[in-house]
Amino acid sequence: MASPSRGPIRGRANLTLAANNRKPQRKAAKLPARRIATTLTALLLLGLVLRFLPPRSRTVDVQAARTTAPASPANLRVSGLQISQQGVGEPLYLDGIVTNAGAGRIKGAIADVRFRDLHGNLVGTVEKPVAGIAPGGIGAVKGEFMRNPIQPKEMRFFRIAIDQIPPEWNHEVPELKIVSIKAQ
Repeated sequence: MASPSRGPIRGRANLTLAANNRKPQRKAAKLPARRIATTLTALLLLGLVLRFLPPRSRTVDVQAARTTAPASPANLRVSGLQISQQGVGEPLYLDGIVTNAGAGRIKGAIADVRFRDLHGNLVGTVEKPVAGIAPGGIGAVKGEFMRNPIQPKEMRFFRIAIDQIPPEWNHEVPELKIVSIKAQ
């Protein structure tokens, strides 16, 4: 195999060194002035944004909550009412869903439960607290609504336990009416 010939390298013979006539740029002198200018511009923009945004604070929210109509028992709506009883002599449980139709947070409620006989006559009335059922839970938790209030437009499961059941009761779902609430 033949190797390429290595002859003398021909270069440019007319190379001259150029004189450095450029003045060095002073970046250090421009840097603090530029930083000050951008900082002042940013502060001016921030001031304009804060000036033209509407003010909002927690005191405004609290005042708005106080000016809304007071919560009433009519704001807590009951649906899906079902009864269950483990056996004779055991408490009767009323389970269902409550919906907060008001603007306030509800921390507790008392329900009026009315029992009727086979002829539709009222045979007993009981007032009992409405107990919440914790998320993922199966039993009533006393004070659940106090710890975790029912927010406006929120639905929650509830349970009412009744120990004294009238013997003349027709074993139909009793009437349930919310008579008082604790609101926040």
